[in-house]
Amino acid sequence: MKIAFFRLELNSKIRLDGRQTVYIRLTKNRVMRRLNTGLMVRGQDFEKDSQYGSWIKKSDPQYKGKNQILKDLLYKLESAHYYFEANRIAPTLNAIMKYMQDDDEKETDFFRYSERVLQQIRDSGTVTTYLKTRSSLKKFREYVKTRELDFRDITVEFLNDYESYMQNKLKNKVNTIHKDLKTIRQVFGRALTENQIGQEYYPFFKKKLRTEKTNKVKLNEKEMLRIVDLDLSIKTSIGRSQRYFIFSYFSCGMRFADVCNLRKQDISDDFLLSYRMGKTGETATFKLTLQSISVLEEFGFKNKKPNDFVFPLIDKEYKDPFELRRRISSSNALVNKDLKKIAALADIDQRFGFHSARHTFATIALNKGVGVYEVSKLLKHSSIRITEIYLKSFDEAQMSNAINKIYG
Repeated sequence: MKIAFFRLELNSKIRLDGRQTVYIRLTKNRVMRRLNTGLMVRGQDFEKDSQYGSWIKKSDPQYKGKNQILKDLLYKLESAHYYFEANRIAPTLNAIMKYMQDDDEKETDFFRYSERVLQQIRDSGTVTTYLKTRSSLKKFREYVKTRELDFRDITVEFLNDYESYMQNKLKNKVNTIHKDLKTIRQVFGRALTENQIGQEYYPFFKKKLRTEKTNKVKLNEKEMLRIVDLDLSIKTSIGRSQRYFIFSYFSCGMRFADVCNLRKQDISDDFLLSYRMGKTGETATFKLTLQSISVLEEFGFKNKKPNDFVFPLIDKEYKDPFELRRRISSSNALVNKDLKKIAALADIDQRFGFHSARHTFATIALNKGVGVYEVSKLLKHSSIRITEIYLKSFDEAQMSNAINKIYG
């Protein structure tokens, strides 16, 4: 016994991607309500009067799953009278709508759910992860060009198209594509863990992500000395960027964010540096080299107040860590732009950024006979394995030199 008359229909509103929402139209006592199934299809892929279970045509890549969802919903409607009789509830349209939706509080829209994930990441205080995740999701939203996107519509074929778009249209590299697809996979993973979606809608069981090995860009000692010997005025942007890079290299490969946040009070009168690393929270303590001290003096270190920033990379105090991170990223981009010019002036063929100072320090230290354990301690890595990744790109000439030292 049916408690209401119902049939399938499409929403008259057609989205930018050509799809329409599938509704179940409920009619009782000449009153009509529409139940959103959460499914979206193209008009040519839908046949409301088709044989039971075949409303979504085979031309839709997910026709089997979508038809099954519709069958499950209609079966629930068809058997609803048992629930109302057992609970002595009048089967009004409002009661029927509530019955159909009470146990379906799942968030099936990818973008709405991803906003929740983003907020959780932000609340956890992981600034870098938040900004990277937000950037990847923004790129994905710009590709989709719609405000809503059901999890169930993100199929392997859909992801393959997005991957092709990033590769051919945006000219993204393999590892950039991997990073952006990995973000989508992480959102799916959370949704799966929280039972927002079923395993049958998880495309990454079949969609495998590709990466490619990259060589960590580092300079040899001669190239580093050519940068040091460049006669560049500190009054210019390129001259200041040269000093930041030199300071990082001669300060055990100090990260850019830590260089930005360095204050006078972090350095004692006898130039013992002690600072808390922003990335790991580890405290690094060591005596500064003459080269690092020379850079400090060029920036008027002695005349600064204890809480003053050592370098003019941050213009003010930022209470919001996200605003601070954006400022650091902006400064990093400008310094890296200067380093391209410095590479040309120093007759260095390879392109390098500020982080190369860290890789350069590690590689040159190893070449000079410093052990991997000691290098790891100086870099303040959480494990030697991370240091080994830094040093993995030893070229054949370096390997030959190492063998000569052993057997020569």
